[in-house]
Amino acid sequence: MPTDIAAAFSVVASVALLASMSLLGVSALTRFARHLDPLERFAYGAPIGMVVGTLAFVPIATVTGFRVEIVVAVGFACLLGASVLRYGRAAYQGGLGIELGEVLARRRARPRELSLWRVMRTRVSLVPTVVLGAIVVRLAVFWRSALTLRPDGLYAGHVALWGDWTVHLGIVSSFVYGGNFPPEHPRFAGHAFAYHYLSDLTAAAQVTLGMDPASALALHSFVGSAFVLLGAYAFARRLTRDSRTATLAVVLFLVGSGLGWVATAAIAAQTGDLIGTLTTRPWDFQNQGHLNLQLVTTFFGFIAPQRAYLYGLPIAFAVLSTLLIAGRGARPGRRLFVVAGVIAGLLPLAHLGTLLALAIVTPVLFLLFPSRAWAWFFGTWVAVALPQLLLQLGGGAGALSAIRIQLGWVAAADPWPWFWLKNLGAFAPLFLVAIVGRRWLRPRTKRLVIALSALFAATNLIVFQPWDWDDSKLLVYWFLGASIASAAVLVRLWRTSPSIPLRAALVVIVVSMTLSGALEDLHTLEGHESYRMLSTAEIQLAAAVRATTAPDALFVVGMENHDAIAMLTGRRIYVGYANWLWTEGIHYLDRTAEVKAIYLDGPETAAVLAARHIDYVVIGPHERDVLHADEASFRARYPILVQVGPYAVYDVRRAGS
Repeated sequence: MPTDIAAAFSVVASVALLASMSLLGVSALTRFARHLDPLERFAYGAPIGMVVGTLAFVPIATVTGFRVEIVVAVGFACLLGASVLRYGRAAYQGGLGIELGEVLARRRARPRELSLWRVMRTRVSLVPTVVLGAIVVRLAVFWRSALTLRPDGLYAGHVALWGDWTVHLGIVSSFVYGGNFPPEHPRFAGHAFAYHYLSDLTAAAQVTLGMDPASALALHSFVGSAFVLLGAYAFARRLTRDSRTATLAVVLFLVGSGLGWVATAAIAAQTGDLIGTLTTRPWDFQNQGHLNLQLVTTFFGFIAPQRAYLYGLPIAFAVLSTLLIAGRGARPGRRLFVVAGVIAGLLPLAHLGTLLALAIVTPVLFLLFPSRAWAWFFGTWVAVALPQLLLQLGGGAGALSAIRIQLGWVAAADPWPWFWLKNLGAFAPLFLVAIVGRRWLRPRTKRLVIALSALFAATNLIVFQPWDWDDSKLLVYWFLGASIASAAVLVRLWRTSPSIPLRAALVVIVVSMTLSGALEDLHTLEGHESYRMLSTAEIQLAAAVRATTAPDALFVVGMENHDAIAMLTGRRIYVGYANWLWTEGIHYLDRTAEVKAIYLDGPETAAVLAARHIDYVVIGPHERDVLHADEASFRARYPILVQVGPYAVYDVRRAGS
């Protein structure tokens, strides 16, 4: 099959796989969650279906291997499950044909005044459609250039992708090329994989269908971020009961931020060249750090680089919406609490950050909506999630072992009020107005926003992971509530005050809340955010290693973040990049010391290599210049398996041969 045709077929097959898994989730919510409106069932159900379908790969691939036949079978099983959920026995008794016939008959019988066009005009709001449609187009442009292969190597289209997607490429490769089932840590061989890897396993399934890892990640991210967009809109619309308020809330949530734009304005004022500043350096990440502006935009800081949010956010929307409805009335029923518990139970392998966020928020919701029926939610959640969590963490605490009290989060360089004022800008006063006032938010919505505020309080008191900045992963959900509250105040003021000066002031406020995100997006769109991840020689090295080594081979590499063996081969790494291992709560110092000694090739090296069952050692520029590898000694003692440019792979199983 010609290369272009094969590539196109792999994309079509991948889209079909994502669609079949999505249909399973949408059908499940249609069957069991009729309390949600159609848009919610679609926007939340599709990612939930991907989670369920991807979960199925883990036990099946552990037994049979991760092959294209398995991926196709799971895809068809998802379609079958969706049909059963939607039609029941009728799916096998002519029900699909009968259903289609009934739909066509109803359409023919519909009065002319209820034509499809009229229904679209009356039910589809223009402003949300235009705004959300424009965002989807921008997402398509962004993800098209997320990872690009150029003559001199692989490039990332944003610094966050350059930093984080080394991990995601490595996880995808470990599943596809390394047969990493049951999953163990790909960058710390033999250790439990205490990570939310499902979003990467979905992309890995696309690779088995013929896509390359970079394209699979980009395609899945585009689809997932579009569902997050729709889900955030549906969630905000439920809370505000207003489509325009929901639209503004989504914009604020995705690209809203604090006063980082002031740094760009200062540069423009200093140079006297606004146009030049906007075309050459509209955003400067270094300046943001110097100003202690730590709250990054949700899309560029979390959704794009930290892919687990593609599943975590829609699950959170579904859980919180269901709990809000379940708590309605004096005597809530248990069914919806059970449904919410089952959905929340999908989180351990989907997104640990969302799991922790809900663990903080839901007890507060219980206090605000008290009922004995909550026991059904917590009981179901624990029953579904705990076995996964124990298996995932391998009996340890993972990153939570570093939990500690740290007042003020990362505001130490500034007075706490000033830190949050400059990091939040107008979000801070608008949020306070919405919470203190009585007319801005519906009572139940206000209680939910207050519950989300428990995350703000918790992260300003406690650090939950080794790196204190990682608490921002929890703040995403508080910021969602703050965005909805701020949008409610702004839209209400606009509608109730026809004064031109006031409306002009409201426009200025919205611009100030979104300008930082807009400048960062402009910086990216202009091509300034382009960073090389791997050189052509490193890509060729990875291909040669995949072709000449066993999938379960164990490698010693130079412990860099951007390492071709760790990113593209799927082979096990004895110890990888220390900063990633540190953030996951892994004790890596003993191994890094061993690796440094291995590269020096001292008298104990051969014994260490044999005791750790290491198969290959890679020596390249980093290993020579930073780790001071004794390459002459390696050449004398071990044969070279692969040589690509400045990179050599030594077969340390065959000393002296």
